[in-house]
Amino acid sequence: MHGELDLAVSGQLRDLLDRAAAEHAEILIDLEDCEFIDSTGIAAIVRADHEMAERGGRVAVCAPSGQVLRLLELIGLTGGGLVFDSLDDALAARS
Repeated sequence: MHGELDLAVSGQLRDLLDRAAAEHAEILIDLEDCEFIDSTGIAAIVRADHEMAERGGRVAVCAPSGQVLRLLELIGLTGGGLVFDSLDDALAARS
């Protein structure tokens, strides 16, 4: 993701995640270049995470920028194995 993940693009993200979930057991979302995320972007990620988990798959978010990381921490998404500090950390945690 680059720029802002908000209402204007969250539908596109949902579509991408749906297509990826149909073909893969694991999805990695790199937020290093994401400057802002709103509730619709977070909802798309959480929805994909729940749907993948139901099928035995996995979603991982890696390298969120400072502001995005603070928001993910605030809403409690960083402690459950969804969010990783770096790409290497996310890949190392693969099941």
